[in-house]
Formats: sequence, structure tokens, C-alpha cells
Amino acid sequence: MRTFSLIRKLARNWRVKVLLQNLIGLLPGALGFRLNEQLTRLIRGGAIESRVNFEARIRSGIENLELMQSTCGVRIRNKCILEWGTGWHGIDIILFYLAGAREIYTFDHHGHLSYPNFRKSIQQCLEHPDMLKLLGTESESAVHDERIAVLKRVYVDKAPNSELLKAFNVHYLIAPDCSPERFNGPSVKIDIFYSNSVLQRIPESILVTNLQRLNKDWFSSDISFFHKLDLFDANALRHVDQSLWRLHYLYYSDFTFTKLISGRFNSQNRLRECEFIRLFEMLGLSARHIKSYIDREDVKRIAKHKLAARFKDYLPEELAVTHSLLAFRRDPLSQPLSCHTDLSRSVREIEYYDYQTVIDRKSNVA
Repeated sequence: MRTFSLIRKLARNWRVKVLLQNLIGLLPGALGFRLNEQLTRLIRGGAIESRVNFEARIRSGIENLELMQSTCGVRIRNKCILEWGTGWHGIDIILFYLAGAREIYTFDHHGHLSYPNFRKSIQQCLEHPDMLKLLGTESESAVHDERIAVLKRVYVDKAPNSELLKAFNVHYLIAPDCSPERFNGPSVKIDIFYSNSVLQRIPESILVTNLQRLNKDWFSSDISFFHKLDLFDANALRHVDQSLWRLHYLYYSDFTFTKLISGRFNSQNRLRECEFIRLFEMLGLSARHIKSYIDREDVKRIAKHKLAARFKDYLPEELAVTHSLLAFRRDPLSQPLSCHTDLSRSVREIEYYDYQTVIDRKSNVA
């Protein structure tokens, strides 16, 4: 046991983790994925599937959907949804379905959504009926009740994953970097594009290309976006290496970052919130709601150091945003590049927080 703990501690060192993932990334196909999965389990200290607070995850998913609907002025009922990042549990696609979505297209880079995981998520959703009632308005309650009945039926019948996905109107698509190029566009244009901590994990050039393809072939003229972003180095996550400053990756040159840090199983970009905003504006969308989370200690630290050349024209507060909620919508009459978000307007909310206090609180709970 002591030997295992020492190995896990070593694997959590961010330099060791990056090296191991880069080496594993050289292996072909599913072999690389399986080995990286085992490394991830080692680093996390147990089964990935079991280390989730379902109640908190369901609540945050519902809050995201309600925020998107209220700020973008759109209801999920009868809408066609595109999600990037199905994940291990598929909770969001269950929530989309219960809220009345017509069709759901969900992309992931690998088929993480196993039958036991998905079935567990259905069970957990059924065990929190009071929270699920928050998904719809009173006029949508009949649809909600019908779909709850479907959820109960497929759970009792122990339907396989293929039948579960079909029952929930879900198209489960697997593609590297969520690339849509290998798939035909949907029969109906996408009304809502949603992701939860995914966009920052796709290499910048690929992200831009994918969004342009989707904008051309998939998105409706009045598309709504809702994206939660975690804008810091994935190697500094709480279960990896807490000794690494979350924004340390802002020091690296583009060459060092793209060639050594961001790899097949550690892929990420360093786009800042303001750059995502400009990217969405280039697609003809305008901001309906922006919530930015900043630790003042990060602002001070950034101001004292020389960062990579690409960040030299940014203000410390622009670079210090570590979490962001972005709700955007496109006016059918707008033209690409014609939108501009004035961040001083009431559309943006900034919350200052102390990261170390958050970590201490979570550690005490754990």
C-alpha cells in the first residue's frame, strides 16, 4: 500500500504526468486511451466513475440550463441541442431530455459513457425529483412528467446504452477534438450549443476550425451558446499537482506549450475569456451574460512577472480570469464581425474569490 501511494504521488507531479501522457500519446488507437485511463485512475486515487457528487452535479447542470434560458431568451423544449463533452456520466443529456429537447447531438473524443455510468446517472436523477422540477415552466410540466415516465421505464427495463440513447433522442458521436467533419450535419439545424469545461481543452487552431465548420453547416441563424470555461492549466487541478500555480502556463512560449505541454491526452489551449468572446463575436453572436471569476492574488502575481509574448498586450485582470460562464445568442440579421461586447456594460458580472479558501473548504469536506 505504501509503495502504491508513493507511485501515485510521483504520478501526480505535473512534470511526470505530462511526460507519461506524452509517451502514452504515441501509442495507437484504443491502446493509448486505455493506458491513459489507467493513469488517470492512478492519479485520482480510485475509480473515476465513483468520485462524483451527483446531487451537486445535477444541481449545477440545472442552474446552467436555467441561466442559459433566462439570459438568451430561449427554451429548451422542442430545440435541437449540440453538446461538446459527453463525459463519463451523461448527466447533461438527461437534463436536456427532461427539459423537452427535440434532438441532442453529443460529441466526445472517446466513448467514456459506459452502461453502468449512464444507468447510475439515471438512477441519481430519479432520486432528486424536486430538483428536476426546476427544469421546466408550469406549461411544460406535462412534457416533463411524460419524460420522467420514460426515464423510469428504461431504468426498470435495464435497457442497454443504445436503447437509452435512442429513448432520449440522443446521437452519441465520437471524434478526436469533437471534430464534426466526419459526420453529416443534423437534419434540423442546431438551436443551442452547450459545453461544460470543454472548450479550453481543445487545441486553439482545431477549435477555431471546428467552430467555423459548425457555423457553416450545423448552426441555426439564431443559435444560442452556453459555455462554462475553466481557464487554467489542467495539470494544476486539485487532484493532480497543487504545487503548480494554475496560471503558470502563461509563461511558456507557444512552441513550448503546443509541443511539450499540450498533447494528445493533455490537450488544452490558453485562450483567455476575452479571446473566447471575440471568437464568438466573429461568428455573429452577441453576449447576453458573462460571469467572470478572478482571484486577486493571481492578478498581483501576473502583474509582477513577464509572461509569454502573446500575452504582452493584455491587462492582468484579463489574464487572471480562471472560470467563466458565457451565454451568447445570434440575431438572424447580424453579420459576422459586426458584434462587439462592451465588458463595462451590465451584461458582465465579476466575482472575486480566494482560491486557497476554496481548496481548504473542499479538503475539509473530503
